Parts: sequence; C-alpha cells; structure tokens
Amino acid sequence: MDQSKIKQINREKRGQITDEYLSQFKELSDESIIQMLKNKNPQKRTAAAKILGKTLNSKNVAILCGAMKNEKAIYSRIAMSESLGEMGEIAVPNLIELLGKIGNNQEKELPTKYFKKKNFPLQRDLAARTLVKVGKPALPHLIQTITSTHEVFTKEQAVDAVGGITYKTMDQSAVDTIIQTIHENTKNSDNTLLLWKCVRALSGFQKNRRAFDLLMEMLEHETKPPILWETLRSLGKVGISNTQLTTIVENFETENPEIKLAYDGMLTDLNLKIKIIK
Repeated sequence: MDQSKIKQINREKRGQITDEYLSQFKELSDESIIQMLKNKNPQKRTAAAKILGKTLNSKNVAILCGAMKNEKAIYSRIAMSESLGEMGEIAVPNLIELLGKIGNNQEKELPTKYFKKKNFPLQRDLAARTLVKVGKPALPHLIQTITSTHEVFTKEQAVDAVGGITYKTMDQSAVDTIIQTIHENTKNSDNTLLLWKCVRALSGFQKNRRAFDLLMEMLEHETKPPILWETLRSLGKVGISNTQLTTIVENFETENPEIKLAYDGMLTDLNLKIKIIK
C-alpha cells in the first residue's frame, strides 16, 4: 500500500469524509441522524454533525455542543464546530457555556516566545474558535460575559474570541470592554494572563485611537516581557503612528530577544525607518 493511501485511511479513522460519503445519509430521519452522532465510527459522526447543522433549532445546537465537548476524532470535532458556527447566533449561548470546558489546550501561563505570524492567533479554546466562526452576532453576548462573569478562565477565552471576531469583521464595538478589563487587571498580579490576552485582543482593533492610546501608555510603563512584546505587536497591528510613538521607539532599548523580535515586527508593520535594536 502506497503512502498516500495509508494517509487517507488514517484521515478516515479520524473522521474525514467526502461529499459522496455524506450523500448516503441525507434522507435519514432526524432521530436517525441524532443517533448516528453517537456511532463508534467517526466518519458517521462527522456526517451527522454536518447534516444536523443544516437545521437551525435549539435542540440541534444543544446536541452538537454536547457531542463536541466529548469528541476525540479531529475531523468529527471540526465538523461540529463548523456546523455550530454556520448556525449563527442561535448557537452562541450554548457555546459561551462551553468556554474553557473543552479539552486542555488553553493557555495556562504567559508565553515564553513571541508570536511571529502576521494574522491573529488561532484561539486554542474550541468554543472560542467556534464563536469566531459565528462572527458579529456573538459580540454582544461575549461583551456581556466579559463584564459579568467572575470566572477568570472563562473571561480569558471570551477575550480571545472577541479579538478574533474584531480582527475578522472590523466590528470594534467591544473596544470599551477590552480597555476596561485592562484597567481592572493592570495591577492585579494574579490576572497577568488575562491582561496579556486583552493586549493581544487589541491587535484586532485596526486604526482605533482608544486602543492605540492605551497601548502607548502600557509601552511606557509595562515591565513584564510577554506583555511588553505583545504591546509592541499590537501597536504594529493597530497601525497608527505619530510623533509620540516615534520618539519612544527611537529611544527604546532591550536585551530580551523576544522583545527585539516584536520591536522589529512593529517597525515593519508601521513602515517606520528607525534603527533596529542590536
């Protein structure tokens, strides 16, 4: 058996299907499809997730969310996330209930490396990633979650989702919420991860003056390396440059290699012709 065939079989074992495979189930009853979501064969679970997502009702949302929470096969999990994302606002309350509760891939501590990619970082929490697929309709619900929940871990995932949606849609209605959360946590040493996530979320608010002003304030006073390099990165992505920023970066010095990378990336994003820190 050649290598490509082996890879195909392995993908099928993880739930990958073709349109032809899916078509054989489209005439099944709703109850049969719901039962198929519990099948031992991950391909059948993928097919069921895709079909259930075509009918917008709260029952299907709850069933898909429950299945996604426990799904191990990657292609089946992706199908559930995509279906819920396509279902739109009706899925949002259930997805918010799942923030921070699927898997164990979420950040638990500040990073040790600067994020070098140009686009917005992919959300590591599956519920947050699915809410980004929903897009703008999820923002009011996420804003409410950030302002009302006392669960810091849940709030962190909601902030990630807000940053992703803002970057994708250019809807900046959550800027006040992110800024207020930063103010509330700037001096709280227990919530540095939340603060870092808020700074990262601001990178999605392109040309937003309020985001820029707060990042400039943090650039002058922040000392924690991960938050400092994220501040530099977000300033580059916000894309505003003025004399104040030019003066600060001209005199900026650091020995931290990750901060140097962030500094260089910011200069590139802003097209600033300033010395590169050695």
